[in-house]
Amino acid sequence: MKKFAAVIAVALACVFITGCPAQVPPSPAPTVAVSWTAPTTPACTATAPCTYIVSRCAVATGATTCASYTPLNQTTPAATTAFTDSTPPTGVSVLYVIQAVQSAQTGQPSPSSNLIAVPVYPGTPGAPNATMTAALAPPLVTDKQEEMLASNHPSDMLVTAKLVR
Repeated sequence: MKKFAAVIAVALACVFITGCPAQVPPSPAPTVAVSWTAPTTPACTATAPCTYIVSRCAVATGATTCASYTPLNQTTPAATTAFTDSTPPTGVSVLYVIQAVQSAQTGQPSPSSNLIAVPVYPGTPGAPNATMTAALAPPLVTDKQEEMLASNHPSDMLVTAKLVR
């Protein structure tokens, strides 16, 4: 009985006082840092600022392109040229595109970012990985803004993505 009491005392001390050496803290969930250059035509300025919609696509195994992206911040576009995706699907590769928004007009999507392989992360038990199937909203174009959007060639935007732990 004394031996049992000693084992219980050590176990309680391990849990409540010092922490058990056998406990391994969980690794942080992966995040992806996305950054891009602002479009040069039309220029984003203090008097004509741009905001940015960041969209992501989970890429099929072996593929390097994607046809359907999911907007991540469409209701609150980024005010800077950086965004952190804190919930990328794990165990797949992802691509990102950016759409500049200026004067309430949404430009065409940028060229895609580099392909990022997001490692498997267990996350919450029983929670499936998200699937990305929604399409981007089409740009809003009126006759008066057609010239502005035509000159907003998104190929001058360079988009990069980096896996962060």
